[in-house]
Amino acid sequence: MTEERVLPTSDPEPSVFLRPAGRLTYVDEGPRDAPAFLALHGIPGSVRDFRYLAPPLMPHIRLVRVDLPGFGGSEADEAATRSFGG
Repeated sequence: MTEERVLPTSDPEPSVFLRPAGRLTYVDEGPRDAPAFLALHGIPGSVRDFRYLAPPLMPHIRLVRVDLPGFGGSEADEAATRSFGG
């Protein structure tokens, strides 16, 4: 019988940044003095999309994951959802 390998994850409760257009949620992990890497999810998605990527990176970099407006815990922002043609 083979053993199932469980990958480490990092899935902390997101922090909240209040901005005029509404709430924006994010996760900021890793050494504060390390080079920063900004991770933005695709559509659909959330900060949780990077929960498997964070553990191997955190010893070396600061990983900031952001919920885009209207996804995860971030409030929708009408200006962020307008089309380029409009």
